[in-house]
Amino acid sequence: KRLGRSPEVALKLALRLTLLISQDGRCAYCGKMISGPSITLDHVWPRSGARPIAEDENTVLACSDCNQKKGDRDPRAFVKKCPRDAPIFQLHPEWLTK
Repeated sequence: KRLGRSPEVALKLALRLTLLISQDGRCAYCGKMISGPSITLDHVWPRSGARPIAEDENTVLACSDCNQKKGDRDPRAFVKKCPRDAPIFQLHPEWLTK
């Protein structure tokens, strides 16, 4: 019997670690520090949409509250309520409104 994780699980763990580092451990939307069970992976553009975006370019870490509030809505509408220093704006600076 093979020990260890499946390649899919290993890739997801690697993605989480990469995002934790790049987002400084903060929720992409509200900017609050996140850890443990409150960390969720969120697809910036919902998978149900027709945008062909690579998984690693369309995924951010979000607190469970923000992930639920955003749901499968257009992210550009949701981020209007985000703090200007939220990590999502590092990924999409063009979404910053004046």
